[in-house]
Amino acid sequence: GKSLQVLQPLALHMHEQKQGEEGERVARREEIEPIIAPYLVSIGLKAEDASGFLDSIRDRSGLLVEQGLDIFGFQHQTFQEYLAAREIAERAKFDVLISHFGDSYWQEVTLLCAGIRDASDLLRGILSLSDEKVTDHWRLVLQVMDEALSVDEETRKAVFFHLIHRVKILARGGKAV
Repeated sequence: GKSLQVLQPLALHMHEQKQGEEGERVARREEIEPIIAPYLVSIGLKAEDASGFLDSIRDRSGLLVEQGLDIFGFQHQTFQEYLAAREIAERAKFDVLISHFGDSYWQEVTLLCAGIRDASDLLRGILSLSDEKVTDHWRLVLQVMDEALSVDEETRKAVFFHLIHRVKILARGGKAV
């Protein structure tokens, strides 16, 4: 429960700081503490409890594992993706997903986020990207629609009209998808 409120922003930070092809992301204790400190206050702890909080998460939940002295990572990429998606959904930080739209490393986070809350704003943001970007990743747009907890009627129509528009261009011999 409460500890997730602290781990969500950390998961998003670590997902954004992806290093290497595998997306294996670890962070040092001194990098993590200032990120989680402000959130500790919201769950009734003190900002200076960050180090102890990290240790207790490592020892009790197994969500975070120590992968070397004072170097932490999420035990599974899936945990990181789910918590990052929750953070984006709860704080409506859809711009993060929109700026990474089409990047396979962010696909799972995007789909998880769509399933957590209404995805209308997310979809409208995606549709505002260049036609080429939307067309290149049209399957992902439809997956977001499919996974979405809900989408308002106006946005559904916008997605539909976008699709019709692309089909017409293709029918006239436009750029193949």
